[in-house]
Amino acid sequence: MTEVQDKEAHDETQKVGRGALYLTMTKLWFMVSGYVIVFGLPRILGEGEAGKSLYGKYGVVNGLSAIINALVVQGTTQAVSRFVGRDPSQGDGVRRAAYRLQAMLGGGLFAIMFTTAPWVAGSLYGDPALATPIRCAAFILLFYAFYSIYLGYLNGSSLFKKQALVDFSYSTLKVAGVLGGAYLLKESLGGVGGAFAGFAAAALCVLLLGRFMAGPAKGPGETRVKTLFAFQTFTMAFTGVATAVTRGDLQVLKLALQGTPGVDVAAGEYTAAQQFSTIPYQMVFAITLVLFPLVSAHAGRDHDRIRLYIRQTTRYASMIAMAIVCLFVACPERTLTILYRQEYATAAAPLRFLCFGYLFYSILFIICSIFTAAGKPAKSLGLVGSVLVLEVLLAWFFVKEYGQVGVAAATALAMFLGLVAGHVLMLKDFGQGLQLSKMARIFASGLVVGGLAHALLARATLWGATGVLSSVGGTGMLSKLITVGGFSVLGIFYLVLLSLTGVLDAEDKARFRKVLRR
Repeated sequence: MTEVQDKEAHDETQKVGRGALYLTMTKLWFMVSGYVIVFGLPRILGEGEAGKSLYGKYGVVNGLSAIINALVVQGTTQAVSRFVGRDPSQGDGVRRAAYRLQAMLGGGLFAIMFTTAPWVAGSLYGDPALATPIRCAAFILLFYAFYSIYLGYLNGSSLFKKQALVDFSYSTLKVAGVLGGAYLLKESLGGVGGAFAGFAAAALCVLLLGRFMAGPAKGPGETRVKTLFAFQTFTMAFTGVATAVTRGDLQVLKLALQGTPGVDVAAGEYTAAQQFSTIPYQMVFAITLVLFPLVSAHAGRDHDRIRLYIRQTTRYASMIAMAIVCLFVACPERTLTILYRQEYATAAAPLRFLCFGYLFYSILFIICSIFTAAGKPAKSLGLVGSVLVLEVLLAWFFVKEYGQVGVAAATALAMFLGLVAGHVLMLKDFGQGLQLSKMARIFASGLVVGGLAHALLARATLWGATGVLSSVGGTGMLSKLITVGGFSVLGIFYLVLLSLTGVLDAEDKARFRKVLRR
């Protein structure tokens, strides 16, 4: 390497690293703020089975909304980011084309969702009371359709700091909207309807903020709507199906058990399990936001650089995901009762299965992002589409016999098979797959840490005893503090194990120092 190339590589590493740091911090706040909603909303909706039932209804509508929003938000964000990232000077032209596209796409989906809400609620879900929440969620879709343009523009322009500020504001406004709406509008719209009305108000506010951060689209350049849509059709399909994988299991539970006594209570418990099990996926998602424009820039030109990105990002994703999964699987009851009332501890069994599933899916999502950014979105779509089909078929088969646990197990199995397929495809297309030796060391480190957590904190161990510290503090605040503190200490020990086993090496430490320098 020449001195100029060394400097360029150093600058890119620092820029990418700081971008990842900004977005990871906002993703952490997104998660923290989301768990403020997890803590507050069930308490606003009420206690006992009645409260669980309302929370289950909220989870079902939120899942449906997330799947439809993904068609617009993530698809548009990635499409705009890719076209702006290829040539930032044409960024305003890309935005103008995206405005026209979203007027048709986002506006059309809004009209369909709003007008069909009574039919979806009554005929599909067998629950007419869901019509109002679904109609409120339609406004979220409309506002996010245009907000996603600004998010993609900031990401493609590598304005990660501004993007992080918008993301931070979104998370904060959502907390205020959902909890405030559920509390203030409980009498007029119901707790669930009020939560989605407040969410819609927050979406409108963040749309206006995104417009302010991006500024007016008055620059040169012209992009055809058809060109943008041609790429977006793949990314829309991919992100829609990928989100359906994460939300479809709860939809299967509600649809397959329609009319069964206790289905909404079961949905409430399953929603609680989802909230914790998806943490690895949410953490890893920040990596893809920075990875996407980088792979796009090197697609078709620098395969060595892409192979480097594959090795680094899949390894980091595995380390992050395993740090969380090993603790949650070891102590699921304690995990759930950090934020939920003790009555939600019954979701421990599905939580265990879902945690393993999202460990696999977090890594698979990185793989799919690499394929999409490299101009091969059809392969990404094939991977997540296969997972979705397997998940729905297996879940529908097991739900009648095993309920929540059957759905969770089906989801985990489908995600694992998808990861195996993704590894094989990466080897074929890029000559680089998962680093299995390092993956084995990551899993071994997680097994050791999980075993310690289980022996110390578990309410009931596999060998029929209780954890050493399980009775300290009962089920009150002291118990929650012990859980969080214990998890934190064991997390540090996990990092030590990764360093001792060579998963984290001197090059990684030097890279982290570069990111944090200045």
